[in-house]
Amino acid sequence: MNLDRQLFPALLACAVLLPAGIGLGLGWPPWLWILLSLAVLGALLTYRRTQLRQEEEQQLRRHVEVPAPRVEVVTSSSPLAVTPLSSAKPDYDFLFACTMKWRPAEHGAGPDQGDPRSVVADNLLGRAAATVARESPGDLASARHRLSAALAQAGSDRSGRYLVWAEDVSLVVPEADAIRLRQLADLRKREELWEHERDHERNVRAYLGEDVLKDTGTAVVWWLAKHTEQVTETVGLIGALARLSAAANNTEVVDPSQAPQPVVTHNGNGSSPDHVHRYLPEFEESHAVFGHQLSTLLRAHEEQERAQNVEDSYNPGGEESVSGDLDEPDLD
Repeated sequence: MNLDRQLFPALLACAVLLPAGIGLGLGWPPWLWILLSLAVLGALLTYRRTQLRQEEEQQLRRHVEVPAPRVEVVTSSSPLAVTPLSSAKPDYDFLFACTMKWRPAEHGAGPDQGDPRSVVADNLLGRAAATVARESPGDLASARHRLSAALAQAGSDRSGRYLVWAEDVSLVVPEADAIRLRQLADLRKREELWEHERDHERNVRAYLGEDVLKDTGTAVVWWLAKHTEQVTETVGLIGALARLSAAANNTEVVDPSQAPQPVVTHNGNGSSPDHVHRYLPEFEESHAVFGHQLSTLLRAHEEQERAQNVEDSYNPGGEESVSGDLDEPDLD
């Protein structure tokens, strides 16, 4: 390479002088040998430029192939004691523990000052608290996975001296709180089930009270719709359906089989025997005889009180002649 640097100026001189000497000796016109000299100079310069580029590439290749001195990075570790962290549910804390890991940052802010474990612990606790503050203690497994993923990433501490991360992350809920959480979950499930059952019962009541048992006819049609081939049997159930409909609507229904007998009242114009007088003969003797026979007939049918009333009406004087002279009527 040094030889090329020494010969190159001589080659340039020859490229100029040699065409000029030949042109002058042979009688060439000046422009011809000048053109020839320029062509030789251009070829030499192109060759030299290519040679210099190859030398630069070789030098760069040598620099890349030389390995940089390896600096060993020391990673430190220390256990972090169990620490309570607030969860998304008030009064329910997580218990957090891990193995702290750290190493000096490549562009640290300065030499170490004090115990790095406190700096690392502060960094990890802050990151862990920010992560689990949004987590529910009832979803412990998911919270543990998210916390492990967050702390596995190396991050700089507040001073910028260390890269900090965590391994063997532990996140649990105290046993007493875990029992209470399970009980609350069971209560919520039972309450949700009870709410659904109550809504279902309310719908059934509204359906029966406002639709099915609105009146007797609606109840009968509803029963027939469910038992389309039991027409005869449905007729026998009309009374029961009527009572159900009446009870559902707070009204009373009188069963024909239990209907009360009509009560006969008088209007003050006299009792029944008094009205019979209009149909009796005009003679008082016949009148008294009929009364005696009627009272005897009533006594034969064990109507003692009515018989006495008839005797008092038709024999007001208490004459014994009529009753003594007449034979008892033949009741057979």
